[in-house]
Amino acid sequence: MEIGPLAEWFTAIAETAAVLVALFMPYHEKRESEKKNSHAVKALLLTCIDQALEDGQTAALNGFIRTVTLTDASHRDADMIEIGKAVLNTLADQNIDEETKHKRVLEYRSQLYSIDK
Repeated sequence: MEIGPLAEWFTAIAETAAVLVALFMPYHEKRESEKKNSHAVKALLLTCIDQALEDGQTAALNGFIRTVTLTDASHRDADMIEIGKAVLNTLADQNIDEETKHKRVLEYRSQLYSIDK
């Protein structure tokens, strides 16, 4: 059995590596894009929550959650969306005093920060 020239072996290994990289790159790029999008969803959700805490208006938060729910991000970022919905429910609850609402919303914010995508 003849091994063959060393250059042919290096060429075969390089071609195999090139095929593996070509197969892996789309997956890697998609994953990086999803991370970037999840980071943007989190940042906007935090901004909407802060605004709702500051002025008591939940329209922006409600609109953002509705919009994100209609996109493909709703599956990927379901945990963040659920936290946003919990914040809305807390702020809308008339049976909770303002101080308790504020504390609960801050707890939800900390949960949102702990989510790592």
